[in-house]
Amino acid sequence: MKVLSFVFLFVFAVSISAQSTKVDDLFSEGTRLANAGRFDAALTSYKAALNMAENEYLDAGYRARLRFNTGVCYFRLGQFDRAVGEFKLAILLRKDYAQAHDALSVAEARKRESKLSTASFKASE
Repeated sequence: MKVLSFVFLFVFAVSISAQSTKVDDLFSEGTRLANAGRFDAALTSYKAALNMAENEYLDAGYRARLRFNTGVCYFRLGQFDRAVGEFKLAILLRKDYAQAHDALSVAEARKRESKLSTASFKASE
């Protein structure tokens, strides 16, 4: 019975380790793609990493970085509402995340500007 318990724990530990490595790989891939300016592809990697991370016991700081990077991708793609949402989630996970607070301020300003610009354009038609 002890051998069976040990095998189960070992298999479970290997499974968790492999998933964490996969999350790390997806995070790294997303960062590489974002640095190359391929924000749509980076977003796909970050979202996959987030889905996996939600099912693991990864610390809040790690998940906050994933949310922050996802927000940056949305911001760079001009999707300011989604960027704001991701930055807020990053801050919920890590209250002292200064970069996320700064990015949230900028994204909210751009969101307002975008809505004003759209309203102005519609009014001039």
